[in-house]
Amino acid sequence: FTYSFNPSYTIAEQVKLFANIASGFRAPSLYHLASEYGNTRLQPEKSTSYEGGVQYFNKGNTVNIRVNYFNRIIRDVIIFRSLSAPPYAQYDNADKQKDHGFELEATLLPAARWSIRANYTYTNGKVTTLSPGSGKDSSYYNLYRRPKNTANLTLGYQASAKWYASLGFRWVDKRDDLFYNSNTFSTEQKVLAAYYNLDVYISYQAASFVKIFADLRNITNRQYFDLYGYNSRRFNFMAGILLNF
Repeated sequence: FTYSFNPSYTIAEQVKLFANIASGFRAPSLYHLASEYGNTRLQPEKSTSYEGGVQYFNKGNTVNIRVNYFNRIIRDVIIFRSLSAPPYAQYDNADKQKDHGFELEATLLPAARWSIRANYTYTNGKVTTLSPGSGKDSSYYNLYRRPKNTANLTLGYQASAKWYASLGFRWVDKRDDLFYNSNTFSTEQKVLAAYYNLDVYISYQAASFVKIFADLRNITNRQYFDLYGYNSRRFNFMAGILLNF
């Protein structure tokens, strides 16, 4: 069984204090157990998560700000461990995974036609496992492809009842990735550089049931990588007509 406990308390209808305590469970798959790299002794992953924060919203509902801290502990993490003998790798349980961070979200309506939505997330974590041979625990950062820092900003403008436009900005911090080098038969750690995206969205409500839109992504034509060795989309766009009967 799993559980979840979510208390909250509102002060003067403008400030909400909230918390969450929850558990999770992830059983090993058939591939984890019975493939050529399988391990029938695998234990399921079990997690406990803690969250807490505060949210502020004014009476006019033009300001909404939320701050949230989170902490998660996973026991018996399923990992892919290298071996010196055939099959040269096998699924195994690591000791413990600890992740933590915080989120900041804000929605602002500074004027009748303007809207601002922004968020920032910080994430950090490490795995603690028993080192073969030494008998001692070792800890290392293992949130591969996951940035420690991310930020998003969307600025919207309702020019009229029919015209709407928005400008979106996304920034992703540098990340670590693992790359298997077939020449050296070893796994190498690579650094994926930080990047940003700039997007533009425009729509026109031609009738009550007809909307014409254009969605332009990565308008600065940035080259970036979310996976080492695989390029992501450069400048691209989508335009169309939406019918709502």
